[in-house]
Amino acid sequence: MLDINFDVHYSSHRSEILSCILNSPLLLTPIHITLVYRPPDISATETASLIAHLNSFLPISSCLLLGDFNFPKLRPEHQFSLFLASRNLTQHINFFTRISKSSSSTLDLIISSQDLPIYNPHSLPPLLNSDHLTVNFALLQNSIPSIPSSHRSTRLDFRKSDFKAINQHLASIDWLSFLPPSLSPSEMYDIFIKTVNDLVSSYTPLFVSPPPKSSSPNLLRRLRRIRGAAAKILKSNQHHSPHLSRLLSKQKALFNLHRKRTSAFERLVLTNHNSRAAKTLVRRRLKANPSTHPISINGTILQDESSIASAFASIFKSNFTSDHSSSSSNAHFPPLDSFDYQHLFAPYVVEKVLLKLPPTCGFSPHLLNYLVLKRCATPLALPLSIIFANSFRSSSIPNAWRHSTVIPVPKKENLSNPANYRPVSLTDPVARIMERIICRRLVSDNLHKFHPFQHGFLPYRSCLSSLVHSTSIYKRLLGKHNCGYNFLRLPKSV
Repeated sequence: MLDINFDVHYSSHRSEILSCILNSPLLLTPIHITLVYRPPDISATETASLIAHLNSFLPISSCLLLGDFNFPKLRPEHQFSLFLASRNLTQHINFFTRISKSSSSTLDLIISSQDLPIYNPHSLPPLLNSDHLTVNFALLQNSIPSIPSSHRSTRLDFRKSDFKAINQHLASIDWLSFLPPSLSPSEMYDIFIKTVNDLVSSYTPLFVSPPPKSSSPNLLRRLRRIRGAAAKILKSNQHHSPHLSRLLSKQKALFNLHRKRTSAFERLVLTNHNSRAAKTLVRRRLKANPSTHPISINGTILQDESSIASAFASIFKSNFTSDHSSSSSNAHFPPLDSFDYQHLFAPYVVEKVLLKLPPTCGFSPHLLNYLVLKRCATPLALPLSIIFANSFRSSSIPNAWRHSTVIPVPKKENLSNPANYRPVSLTDPVARIMERIICRRLVSDNLHKFHPFQHGFLPYRSCLSSLVHSTSIYKRLLGKHNCGYNFLRLPKSV
């Protein structure tokens, strides 16, 4: 802590100031940090006294000034802005830090000298009952030496996330005031996703890739070298060379040794109790070629990925109709005000659905995947309940839910024909949670209206149960009567 003669100057400006010096072995120069709280009711004379006090002890370089200054409209001609310009200081906050139902303003500031760049300042939800947003930022000093890292990755390791810290931070947010009913579902969802993304990225480490293998030649490299040497001898028409026979015998021995080692490793993995390693081995064996297969359009071969994507988009678009002049547009729907949507999307209902999610990451356009939803089900149930209820009440969905990632999955042997692919849409996982809740309510309310032979889209029933039921009927009919049966195949079914 620094002695800044606070007791002497407090009576002249009535502002609270706390100043200290941060020193670390990683810092070549210490950083001077000053925290200020300026009451909103002080006069211009007291503000001038505060500026004079700050000017008396703030250093020229390695200076960080931050706090609640209560300047709703800090214009360039303001005396505090002129003070910052005279000291060559930069103010980094360009968003509202206090949001209320009546107004929004920027009261909290982060100011630094030119040698202390501020990286990625952004807002987080307020803590407890505060009406100010939390401001998060990273401090980068130009003189800090970079720590070399041999293996860096931009992929997050969600299984090593600090879910306890994430749950505690999510539970401390007042979601009822942070997501007011005046916001649209899109605005609510954008604020919610940004908040969760910041928290998850803060408490999730990067995925550490395994170290590279040794550069010593292994069996496969030795096998390639021997095959290359044997190919050169065969091209030179020296078929009866003794060196060729030695290479071929060595090639055969190395191939047998490689096959034995591979078989022993696979047997060890498959007999081990670690099922994840066995599943990884099977997926690696069954994994398709990641490269994009070329397709043919009117005799033209397309190999560029953008051209292939455009061709698939036009083919898949032709499967859907844009005719909205159906009679359903004039249908009468009951008013939503009479529907108890608050009970439909109650927090305990949302939490129950989240806890039943599979513990896998899966596809997600943001950091809120199935694993994070499942591990943070309790604190996430309330904000999701607010978003779902608002979306259902306003009959609109967030704009992010209108976009999906479409993956073409082949359904026939000819992979060059784009018509032989089936489009599979990967949607937002949060939208799928709302779909599950609505689907469960529809099935429970209309279960008595379904036909007894209905097997699709019902719990504890599937195509397999339909096949077993049909086969049993066929066998019973064939045992009693002399009859036959035919199967109808629909080749264009999707």
